[in-house]
Parts: sequence; structure tokens; C-alpha cells
Amino acid sequence: MRLSKAFMLIFPIYFLLIFPICLILNFMDTHMGHLTGAGIILKGYK
Repeated sequence: MRLSKAFMLIFPIYFLLIFPICLILNFMDTHMGHLTGAGIILKGYK
């Protein structure tokens, strides 16, 4: 129970610090041109 309360206190702070950085990096990745294909292509099989 104590771990759950600690998590609920730390998570919002962590989220406010990390989310904007991830959002900016994601925006830069999706809106900038790439000269070479550096992505990963996966094919799923059943």
C-alpha cells in the first residue's frame, strides 16, 4: 500500500518532466525529412 501511495506522488512529477521531451522528439521525428531509411520494418505472422 505504501508503494502505491509513493507511486501516485512521483508519477505526476515524472510525467510532467518526461512527456514534453518525448513530445518534442516525436514531433521532430515525424516532421523532418530523412535522407536514408533508418526505421525498422516488421512483418507479423500468425
